[in-house]
Amino acid sequence: MTRHAENRVRVTLSDGTEFIATDIHPVWTPENRQWTPAGELTTGTPVDTLTGELTVRSVEPLRSAAPVYNLEVNGHQIYRVADVGVLVHNTCPRSADGRFTSNETPTIHNRDTDYPHGYRSGTIDEVLDSHRITDGPDAGKTLTSDGDVVPRDSPDLTIEHMQPVVVHWNTIGHDATRTTRLDFYNDTSKMTLRLRSANSSGGGIMAAQGIRYRQDVGSNYS
Repeated sequence: MTRHAENRVRVTLSDGTEFIATDIHPVWTPENRQWTPAGELTTGTPVDTLTGELTVRSVEPLRSAAPVYNLEVNGHQIYRVADVGVLVHNTCPRSADGRFTSNETPTIHNRDTDYPHGYRSGTIDEVLDSHRITDGPDAGKTLTSDGDVVPRDSPDLTIEHMQPVVVHWNTIGHDATRTTRLDFYNDTSKMTLRLRSANSSGGGIMAAQGIRYRQDVGSNYS
């Protein structure tokens, strides 16, 4: 169904992507986990895309009327728009306070949802043993990949995957079984030890480079 609408907005995202929608069109905002009208998006609001979250740079009202289309979506009423795949909803009922009330919450893929929250029994000890100093004045202590010498039980020690989990997901994990992802996560031959501060800074660098969890999955995903 086609109609003409004047209540349109142009939404520009942090990477320069633009899309046009009516100001009441529901857009998924992961920060508050709800559907938000496009016209109520504000600068800095995160939105969900196929490559992870981007933020809103600007929302510009468009005054001229133009054709808009009501889509009939088979099954789920969720779909994606623009080249980056911004997650939007076909239609949502509203409550008395004007909020969208759809129970159709999208599946978001990230480390917490698709990888283990802990290691198999023996994995941590195996990694620690492989970094143990065996002789000299520091015998019994642990040598990190950055050359730091710390006690084996130091709370500052953390295990780091040589291939970051987000890179594994984007290249393999999104089209693999959960068992495959579990095996990767516990493969001690592909792990190293670092101080927690160094590990955290590495994650911050990747985030700054725009490396995010892709949101599509392949036919082998489980």
